[in-house]
Order: sequence, then C-alpha cells, then structure tokens
Amino acid sequence: MPPDPNGASASLAAPHVVTLVLVRLRSAVIRSATCALAVVLIAACDGGASTGAGTPADTSADTACPPADAADTIKITVSRAELLLGFSEANAERCAVELGWAYRVGMRDGEYFALTMDYSLQRVTVEIENDVVVRISVG
Repeated sequence: MPPDPNGASASLAAPHVVTLVLVRLRSAVIRSATCALAVVLIAACDGGASTGAGTPADTSADTACPPADAADTIKITVSRAELLLGFSEANAERCAVELGWAYRVGMRDGEYFALTMDYSLQRVTVEIENDVVVRISVG
C-alpha cells in the first residue's frame, strides 16, 4: 500500500476505512428499513380508504350502478348524480356511461382541470380524491 500523503501509515488508515464502510452500511440499512416501513404504512392506509363519511370506499369492479331512469335523458337530478358518491373513479365513469350520462373529471387529488363553461343537464362533473368520488355536480 502506498504511503499516506499526510504521513499516516497504512495500518492507521485501515480502521478509518472500516469505520467509513460501517457508517455507510448502517445508513443503507436505515434507509431500507425506512422505505419498508413507508410501504407498509401506505398499504395500510390504502386498505382503509374511506369516502370521508366513515364508510369504506367502494372500489370493487362489480359495483352495482344506480338503476336507469328515463328522466335522465332530459335532466340528471342532483340526487341521482349523488348516487355515484363514494364510487371509485373507474366505477363512477362506467356507471355514468351505462346510464347515458356525459362524464368529466373536474378535480383529481387537488389538481383542477380546465372545463368548458357550457351547461348540460345530461352531464356530471366529479371531483376525485384518492380514487374516490367525493363531490359531484350536474351541468
């Protein structure tokens, strides 16, 4: 081993290298453990997703849509539109299509989208938080 430019012998440099390696290894272990804990906590939070009213979010693929109503072809009522509250985004869109409603997302997880100002009584605009419909309006 070449001499240390600072005058230290090779035998004195080796413990410093070992200490440095151990410190880096400990840091890597701590980062890995932190990441693993974060994954577990995120998974636990996702499993308990709710609509904000204390009821579990409905995210199953076979969510029953509200029954069709002939009046929806003229005007979707607010009470009819609100039947989609608590649905997952995909299920809400699927049900809107099945019911013949025009569907658009106005906000997703705090990000608002540009919308046209035209008013349509056959369209619902939904707001999504964590893949759940939390607000819905007609027009």
